[in-house]
Amino acid sequence: MTEFRAPPPPPELDWNPDTDESIEENVIGPHPNPKMIGVAVGLVLIGVCVGALMFSSSPESLPPQGLTNIVDNPEIMEPLPVCGQQRSQTSPCILYVINHTRFDKKAEDFFETARMLMDRNKSHIEIENTSYAKKSIPPGFFAEIKIPALR
Repeated sequence: MTEFRAPPPPPELDWNPDTDESIEENVIGPHPNPKMIGVAVGLVLIGVCVGALMFSSSPESLPPQGLTNIVDNPEIMEPLPVCGQQRSQTSPCILYVINHTRFDKKAEDFFETARMLMDRNKSHIEIENTSYAKKSIPPGFFAEIKIPALR
């Protein structure tokens, strides 16, 4: 069996709080160097300026507001609200549907989607967009479909 040994005594402290007169300096801590404060403030200001230059953009580089790549519907003469932005369903509106495929589609291919989204009769949508139905919608372009008012 191993015999039990007592732990070694703790090392002697070279600092005695009863006799040390500089205890207030140790509690407060070292005073910061004024040069280091100036350097730190300067680096923060330089960082803010560099960040502002990196993330700022001129108005010329901003994208245009609103939708782009819309195949115009000649049957929409007066400006109509976009569907979903009006309060009542008793007035006509415009629904924009994107051609997300890789090939051209006819506008009439989007009438079924418009019927499901707007809960209108497909024949009413076809009547409102008769001349627009045969227009070709390229990939990535929006079809501008006139949705009739509820009857």
